Amino acid sequence: MTQATPQRTVNISVIERNDPALPPPKNVQVAYTYWSPNDGMARTAWTKCDLIQTSATNTLFVLDYPSTANGWTIDRTEPNPPGAPALETVSGPAKQSIMTIFPELTVPQIFNFFIIYKNTVTGQEVGIDPQEKNVPDIR
Repeated sequence: MTQATPQRTVNISVIERNDPALPPPKNVQVAYTYWSPNDGMARTAWTKCDLIQTSATNTLFVLDYPSTANGWTIDRTEPNPPGAPALETVSGPAKQSIMTIFPELTVPQIFNFFIIYKNTVTGQEVGIDPQEKNVPDIR
């Protein structure tokens, strides 16, 4: 018997902090709004995501209106740390969303990754791991 693969949706707000003491990429933060299938709770404007999965699940990360109006896109994902196992992804139209595809596993596994945001107006690029509370990738 075939089983359906559920999808969860995470809305993303990219927040630029106008603080001269915070040079790029530290001047950018993100807030996540989502419902967690793990505890049934909704979260609004959280600084990290609960992405632990116990079965095959697609997660659609979608930028909000203000973020896209300010030029932000989701360019890609990268494993954290580099070389770690990576999830398959599918980019959405105009790079305003990206879907990660969590496979069916026999043993629970956490996939850490950076979402790489690119601003089409300023050219700024920043990577933030959604599971790590706005810690930018400063490699």
